[in-house]
Amino acid sequence: MAKPGVDIDKLAKSLRLTGQQLEGNLVVPYVDKLAGGLERIAAFIEEADAAEVMRRVEKYARQRPFLAVSGALGLGILAGRFLKSSAQSLSA
Repeated sequence: MAKPGVDIDKLAKSLRLTGQQLEGNLVVPYVDKLAGGLERIAAFIEEADAAEVMRRVEKYARQRPFLAVSGALGLGILAGRFLKSSAQSLSA
């Protein structure tokens, strides 16, 4: 099983590649910014232990509850869509 930091880093690299393919598009700066943020998160997860990651996440959620809830909601929606599409592809 791959480490979460490695998976996040792969996602960041995929986003960077997508940004390169969208050359000249208005969303490219946002894709690059998101990829950079994901790379920083991946590096942190790789270097820190699980307890430190949880402490930082809890601290961030306490300081910015609206963003934490919004992020959790967004991740939940994405996970639901992923599971729904996976189930449809398995039944097809």
